[in-house]
Amino acid sequence: MMKQYVSFKVVCGCAVALLASGAVAQGQVRPTFSIDIQSATNGNAPGPLTGLPDSFMGIPIDEGSILTPFFPGAPGPNPPSFGPLPTPGLMVGATPGAPGTVPGGLGIVPHPFGIPGVELDALSYGHDHGIQLMFSVDEWAGGDFTLPPAAPNVFSEGPLSGLAEAAADVFVYNGPVVRTAPPPPPLRPGNKDFIDGNGVPSPAIGLAGLGLLEPMPPGCGLNCEGDNLDALDINSTLIDVQGPIYFSLDSQFIDPLDGPPINSGTAAANSVSGADVLISRAGGLPAIYAPSPMLGLDLFGFDTDDLDALILQDDGDGIYQPGIDRILFSVRRGSAIIGVPDSLFGVPIEEGDVLSVPTPGGNGAPSLYIAAEALGLGTARSGTNELTQFGDELDALDLFLAGDLDGDGFVGITDLNIVLGNWNQTVPPGNPSADVNGDGFVGLVDLNAVLGNWNAGAPLPPGGAASVPEPTTFAILGLMSLATLKRRR
Repeated sequence: MMKQYVSFKVVCGCAVALLASGAVAQGQVRPTFSIDIQSATNGNAPGPLTGLPDSFMGIPIDEGSILTPFFPGAPGPNPPSFGPLPTPGLMVGATPGAPGTVPGGLGIVPHPFGIPGVELDALSYGHDHGIQLMFSVDEWAGGDFTLPPAAPNVFSEGPLSGLAEAAADVFVYNGPVVRTAPPPPPLRPGNKDFIDGNGVPSPAIGLAGLGLLEPMPPGCGLNCEGDNLDALDINSTLIDVQGPIYFSLDSQFIDPLDGPPINSGTAAANSVSGADVLISRAGGLPAIYAPSPMLGLDLFGFDTDDLDALILQDDGDGIYQPGIDRILFSVRRGSAIIGVPDSLFGVPIEEGDVLSVPTPGGNGAPSLYIAAEALGLGTARSGTNELTQFGDELDALDLFLAGDLDGDGFVGITDLNIVLGNWNQTVPPGNPSADVNGDGFVGLVDLNAVLGNWNAGAPLPPGGAASVPEPTTFAILGLMSLATLKRRR
């Protein structure tokens, strides 16, 4: 019995080490995403079906397409891979009836006049959760140059370093996902690059990629050679993509750095504001889920703010209920709300801030959730915006929890059962959710991913309950798993 107990402790220790190194995270990640209207994969031309053929069915990609990295096998949300990579695969198209792995489209109507854009600005499947914050930035983001060197991060991959490859990458915030006002430089957690755009090693990085094109230098207009990742869900399933899908569309006001014709006015063409959160299922038409005033946006008039990144937890009914459902977001450069004091700390809002709904009794503006400075982004209010007079812009947001295999926001008994139920199997036929490290086999590393984050997270929907084993039960489960391992070796 003592020998088994010691073995169990060794397994847990391995899990902590593996999680700290990030070794288990990549396999569990199966991102879906979109690119913006400037991107080369989009063909540098606004509108439906204007870009490169996707790798699943050869359908031209556009700025409203929900994409995933291509991986040999059945089409579906796939993990990043090392490059060079083929063009991403199309999961859901933008327009009504659009083809895709999940056919039917999001129901986005192209603008009838001017630029016929179908730009998707933010993306969620309604159950974003986790203890790690993931984000992307646009091509103008230089990072906070006052922080100590910590490559690879936004600064090392951005234009200030000479690479100009940050716009297609996904970064992870080094701090806790809690409310954070702007901290002074020594206390700013900063960020680390997590997924590369094209997966091709550069002088500073060698990470798996999404099949996007790099570099993307600032000021390239509609002649960019690279891509800007513009919306993101970090751990998607085929069921997620079938809906409901939560998103926002592009506002019509001009980006002060890019100028016309970069912004498409897709939201106005669909009779909504770019600050509204919409809901749709593939094959259906979008409806307003959370109108902009409930988020503290459009205080200066309809479509004067553009919600540009989204984290959303819905309780499962598809109806926004403040205090029950959770929304975090950012706004695009040029939004009227930028510079207005937030309703909690009184800090001038910037395009790199993670925001939340207004604080009761405040000025009606969004409340600051995590300041851009904490994320390691440059801001005007702190004087760390070396490249332009504007702050760095967040383009996408999501939350991630390693070891949460069933997607309920909590690492516990059901996640352990997924691993044990597929123990020693190759994938396929084993459940891909059990293959946490993405090596095609369910084994010890996958078990460690669950045990290393045991009891982490909070059950979903918000306020719901989860089955959490007592410590004695947990020990028994650990011994059972090791006994199973011993029998099958």
